[in-house]
Amino acid sequence: MRNKRRAGNNNSRRAGARAGTGISTFLYVRAAMGAGTLLVLFFLLFARLVPEKISLEPGVVADRTIIAPRSVTYTDTQTTEERRQLARDTVPDRYTAVPEAGRLVEQTINDVFAAVTQAREEAAVPVEPVGEAEPPAEPAEPAEPAEPRSSRRRCASAWRSP
Repeated sequence: MRNKRRAGNNNSRRAGARAGTGISTFLYVRAAMGAGTLLVLFFLLFARLVPEKISLEPGVVADRTIIAPRSVTYTDTQTTEERRQLARDTVPDRYTAVPEAGRLVEQTINDVFAAVTQAREEAAVPVEPVGEAEPPAEPAEPAEPAEPRSSRRRCASAWRSP
């Protein structure tokens, strides 16, 4: 009986091993299909990027218009900087010196300080001697009672004519 059980266990192990092999084979097949698809796409796209071969000889007129597949630009930084400096040197200065500028600035500053001093003198509160101070007067009561604030703050559509 024990031998049969062991034999049964061995069979189940072999079945599991086969199932594992089947999964790994499936993965290999899928990976190979993916790689093959990528290679096909690469070659199809690569064919579009390779320029067409044209054989021309010097002095012979081309039978059709030839257009470059891409453009290239080159900037010579050293020559560019030399020409910029030459352009800077050839342009004359565009400023004019004002000889009386210092005097005008000084006069403006003096005028500002004079205006401030005058404004302070006009706004100054007279100072009364300490011994002669009078008690403050009581505020006068208003002639008519004021309207409540809520009635004054209505929007235009809330006002009604009497």
